[in-house]
Amino acid sequence: MLRRLARWRARGKRCILLYCGDHDVHGLRISTALRSNLEGVLLAFRRAYPEWEDFDLDAVRIERFGLNADFIKVNRLSWTNNLITGGGKDLADPEHTLHWNRDVQDYIKRFGERKVEGDALMTRPQAGRELCEAAILSYLDEDASRGSIGQLGASASRCVRPSTGCLASKGTPNEHRAHCR
Repeated sequence: MLRRLARWRARGKRCILLYCGDHDVHGLRISTALRSNLEGVLLAFRRAYPEWEDFDLDAVRIERFGLNADFIKVNRLSWTNNLITGGGKDLADPEHTLHWNRDVQDYIKRFGERKVEGDALMTRPQAGRELCEAAILSYLDEDASRGSIGQLGASASRCVRPSTGCLASKGTPNEHRAHCR
């Protein structure tokens, strides 16, 4: 991903990394951690690809565009009444090692002991397409938007097709990319 971003920045393009994730503690945490995670591998990236040693990650905008509480409400997505993590432990359990972390407590106060997984979009594929399209189009100028809308529509539909599970992909990064091309 860094190589692709560096290549486009070198061509003078504005780079935006859009992120759509689960509406749970970890999904919201990823939104804030994504940049620091990329910064964590930046030195290794520059060593592996010396031609990109001048790449400035600060020039890349990283934005989370979903799943957000307002979108969940408007589209009547189903909440799962627990905060069980991928490791099978419940963040709502006071015995969980992360239960008392500020972000966990803030989440519980705001949303309760419930979450919405990205898979919920599979029940509303058109809403998912529109969510993706709106996020992308918000960065295109009016002429580019008009010229790209047909092509973008096809791309967005591939990214929310239930048969691929692209937005909710649990597969490897290569499997995810293969579905979203």
